[in-house]
Amino acid sequence: GLSLSAEGPSYELGAKLGPGFTPTSSNKDQKSNLSLHLALTGRYKLSEASSLIGEVIYRYYRADDWEKPLPTTVYSASGSTGTPSPASSIDTRKNELDGLGLSLGYRRAIGASKWSWQAGVNLNWLKSQDQYIGDVRAVPTVSQGFAGVVSNNSIKPGVFAGVHSFINQDLFVEFNLVTVGYNQVTFVPYNYTGQPSHTETTSQNKLVLELSAGFRF
Repeated sequence: GLSLSAEGPSYELGAKLGPGFTPTSSNKDQKSNLSLHLALTGRYKLSEASSLIGEVIYRYYRADDWEKPLPTTVYSASGSTGTPSPASSIDTRKNELDGLGLSLGYRRAIGASKWSWQAGVNLNWLKSQDQYIGDVRAVPTVSQGFAGVVSNNSIKPGVFAGVHSFINQDLFVEFNLVTVGYNQVTFVPYNYTGQPSHTETTSQNKLVLELSAGFRF
């Protein structure tokens, strides 16, 4: 940091990393509740007990393969319809999500303890992907195979709140609850709707518990 007074540095920089956990019920398209993050952190001391804090963070949300439910009716190129055969049809998806975030907040010591509470706002730029591969067969004679990747970028605000503590002079730990918003993109093949293949996006929000360990420079 840069020492601006006899009391010690007013500015501090550091880095942190760790895992995050999301309830699966709010994360159904990814079929995973695990994320990882890496951040460059900063602090400006307002007093011995309070500070302004900020960070630039990269987040990666792990995704597992999952099978998208088949529609009740599928369409052929000629416009005829049929009923999909579950035994010979499959639609497998994998929804990756990652990107950068900026946050700004306030931190204050909790009494005479080594712990501080902190809270603030964030802005997240996230890229969602829908990796798809499928082959849908139906009775009487409807069949279509499809494979590819589509993506969508979004910028959305959120909030965070948590606690922070220095283990020693340079090492620290944090526990934060973070809200993260993004647009989930989904590929829709022709034979699901009878319309040209296209993508759809839905607005999603995650509540993530992030555990971090870090150090100051």
